Order: sequence, then C-alpha cells, then structure tokens
Amino acid sequence: MTSTPLPPQGEPRFPAFTAHTSDTARRQARAAAAALARHRTTHGSFPEPGLLAPGDLLPAPAGSLVFVDAASDLSRSPGFRLHTVPDLLNAIQEALGGHDPLQVEAEFEAAVRDTCWGALALTLTSRAPAPAAALRARLTTVLRCWRELAALRYVDHSPVPLPLDALITRRCAGLTAMWLPADATTGDPRHDLPAALDALDAADEETRTERSVRRLRELAATNPRIRHPGVVSAPDLLREELAALDQEEREALAAGDTSAALTVLHGADRHHDDTHHR
Repeated sequence: MTSTPLPPQGEPRFPAFTAHTSDTARRQARAAAAALARHRTTHGSFPEPGLLAPGDLLPAPAGSLVFVDAASDLSRSPGFRLHTVPDLLNAIQEALGGHDPLQVEAEFEAAVRDTCWGALALTLTSRAPAPAAALRARLTTVLRCWRELAALRYVDHSPVPLPLDALITRRCAGLTAMWLPADATTGDPRHDLPAALDALDAADEETRTERSVRRLRELAATNPRIRHPGVVSAPDLLREELAALDQEEREALAAGDTSAALTVLHGADRHHDDTHHR
C-alpha cells in the first residue's frame, strides 16, 4: 500500500525542533517524541500525513544550512539539524517502552516519507539498511521536492557546505556504481538515480548477487580498514556471506548501501583473524 505524496509547498519546511543547536534540538525532539508516542498509544497510529502538524514545521529560506551529519556539526551556526530526526525516532521507541521497535520504525517511515523533510532525512540519516523499495520511495519524494531542496546548502561529513546534487550523488554513489554503466552516467541525480533504480528492479536474483559480489570486491580492494583484502574478496566466500544475510540486508546491499557492504567485509575480516589466531 502506498500513500499519496504531499504537494510541494514552495519553501521546504523542516521540523521546528531541528532549528536549534544540536543539544537543544535533541531535547526538543524528545518532547515531540513524547507527544507522538501518546498519540500512537491513544489512536493506534501516528498522525498522518506528515507526522507533524503545520505549526510544528518552519520554512527554510533559500540559502539556509542543513546539517546532515552530527560528527561535522561542530558550529553554532543557525540552520536545520536534520541529523536529529533519527533521535526523534529513537525517543519515540523509548517512550513506547521499546516494544516492537521494527514495527514502530516502519510506521514512522510511512508517516514521514512523503514529506520533503522526511524523505530527505530517511535518505541521508537513516541508520538501518534500506531495501530497494524503501530507497525508491524515499528518492521519489526527494526528486519531487528537488527544486525546493536545491535552494538550500548542506553540511555533510565536511564543514564546507555543498549543493544538493553533490550531496545526493555522493550518498547514492553505490547505487549508481552498481547499476548504471559509466558511459550512461550524466552526473545529474534526477536522471541517474531513477535509471539505476529501474535497472535494479529489472535484475533477477543471480544478477543482483553478481553485482553485489563485484561491489564487495571493489570495496575490499580500496578500503584501508580491510586488513585481508585478498582473503575477503574471494568470490565463493562473498557468496557465502551474502547467503547468510537476511532478505532486507541482501536487498540493501544490492541497492548500493555502502555501510551494509562494509559490515559484511569487516565481519569476514574479523572472522579470518579469529580463525587464524587461536
């Protein structure tokens, strides 16, 4: 079941609690989470569409800073702390007593993924691997809101602000590297990401496995934290590692999730150390 995307509203709007310093934003996220948890307990669901009421959102004027990664958010510059949205989800789960955290997370995503701020936060700050269907839903909304979101500046892993196209291209590099031939890449995420998603959707399971193995081997060869690249990049070993993953993890890896891929490689690396140092 899919919901109808909300129409663009001119200036993008972000949760009011994000428009503070990091510490204040986290405190206000907990207050918002308590109210949302009470609503879910009373009504059996989160408020939809959009989770938050219009009065809980603030417009982001053109040129506003959006801080994506907490590690690089070391300034007290005014802007919107998008990295506190996962804190909102964590606080909701905590307020609900930690019951059914995966279900609560799925409901949270369903409530926010059709909003500009929600889809952007899910795409850039989600800590869980995203299967292809979830990634497509998030990116569909981001692309629909592109004109509004492109008017802002983003602070990601570096304190130097960058434009939206550079940010999305960097964060979705795994998807395009796996599913879009180099000679078909335009450099414009509005074209490249839908084309890569279409190629992923059209691929059968064996093709997805082959592309995933290829991606894992490339990362093993280039990531300096992999101590035994020759060992962990063996195709048969990688196929075994993929077969041991659950379905969502395999889907996330096939969709180019670099974090999911590195988790597999680091696990294989540690296993090699353990078995050879006993």
